[in-house]
Amino acid sequence: QFALAVRRIRLYERVQTLAIRDGLTGVFVRRYFLARLQEEVARAAHIAMDHGDVPTDRERAGLDDALAKLDAIPGKVAADG
Repeated sequence: QFALAVRRIRLYERVQTLAIRDGLTGVFVRRYFLARLQEEVARAAHIAMDHGDVPTDRERAGLDDALAKLDAIPGKVAADG
């Protein structure tokens, strides 16, 4: 039973990895990338409240332009979001 439990844990970890990374290239999928980006922007905004030197406005931070450039990449797979 212990071996079965260990096998299930490893299988679960593998499924979690495949959910956030492309199976062929190992690159993070767009959905995960955007979720992490949002978390980091929120974290930067929180830090900015303490320090006041980190831009929190998306336009001032250049995030809208960066995301537009990301969407404009030729050959981007439409189904990965």
